[in-house]
Amino acid sequence: MAKIKIEKYKGFEIYYCTSNEWLECANGENEAKSVSLTAIKEKIDKFLKKNFSRVPAIYKNAPITIYGIHNNGNLMVEHDGEKEHISRYGFDNIYEDTPENRAVIEQIKLKEEAVEKLQSEINELSKQKTPFDVKGLRAKYE
Repeated sequence: MAKIKIEKYKGFEIYYCTSNEWLECANGENEAKSVSLTAIKEKIDKFLKKNFSRVPAIYKNAPITIYGIHNNGNLMVEHDGEKEHISRYGFDNIYEDTPENRAVIEQIKLKEEAVEKLQSEINELSKQKTPFDVKGLRAKYE
């Protein structure tokens, strides 16, 4: 019985069995067989959806739970009871939910508050400046 590797899909290798003339995919004790590549991929998707463990993470300095991966690669996440998708463009803003990262995030929040306070002080000082009289200057030379 010869097996020909067709492709690797989401970490699972799909083979074509020449003796039985069907496709198969095996992962440990789980096995899927079909004559259709689409059916094999659907079985893999169902297996992953059923067996995906919820992963805690931090996104944009807020705790989230990753509960799945969409077919297009987006992460399916839950934040404060609301579900949303994060595309690959947002992956740079996802961090492990560790005590070290939480401590860094707290430091960042403190620094951001200090920056906001300084910015409001700068805005107040800017209001105290005397503006230049452009109209008077123009009138003088017209």
